[in-house]
Amino acid sequence: MLNDLLNKIDRKYNRYAVKNLIIYIIATMCIIYVFNLYTVFNPSIETDLYSMLTFDRDLILKGQVWRVISFIFLPPLAGISSQSGQTGIFLDAFAVYLCWMIGVGLETQWGSFKFNVYYLLGIAGSIISGFITGGSMNIYLNLSMFLAFAIVYPDFELQLLFFLPSKVKILALFCGIFIVKDLIFGSLSARAAILFSLLNVIIFFWKDLLKYAKALGKRRRRRFFR
Repeated sequence: MLNDLLNKIDRKYNRYAVKNLIIYIIATMCIIYVFNLYTVFNPSIETDLYSMLTFDRDLILKGQVWRVISFIFLPPLAGISSQSGQTGIFLDAFAVYLCWMIGVGLETQWGSFKFNVYYLLGIAGSIISGFITGGSMNIYLNLSMFLAFAIVYPDFELQLLFFLPSKVKILALFCGIFIVKDLIFGSLSARAAILFSLLNVIIFFWKDLLKYAKALGKRRRRRFFR
């Protein structure tokens, strides 16, 4: 039903879709990353660029309205990996490449309009969760793209550490386990962040997720009664 609706809207408004959206997103991430490196290696600059772009509900309500959207353009591992070491740069580069590959793959499969809708739903969910919890990161938005990629291309192989092949459906399964764990045992704010930030996955793939959950339940019952 959703696909039929999107296809109808696509035929009518396809010309308004932003083609190669992920490329613009990634290009902006790279620009921000380079500028941040410059501030890191320049002792005379005390400003932390990343902290100026993060989602902060209190600061947004005080007038820093750019934070509502600027956090989307932070590099995927901003604040997680080292900003100055070679290992940090390597991990950041790999994460950016992964986002680019996934985004291009989804747009190639879906078309620009459907990918735009999916990504914008993810942004909207991240913003809503940010206003509920007080803060938001683009980690769940990027994760939503990865989960979609795993559903669309389940047998695609990633070369982890350049020599360890792993199918994305296996990696997505591990991600799903941690998401469920946080939904069950996490704080209320963590649950809200997950539910709203991954709203696009639920809307687009609820049938696939339900089918997989039923199949997983059947396998467990078979093992139990053996």
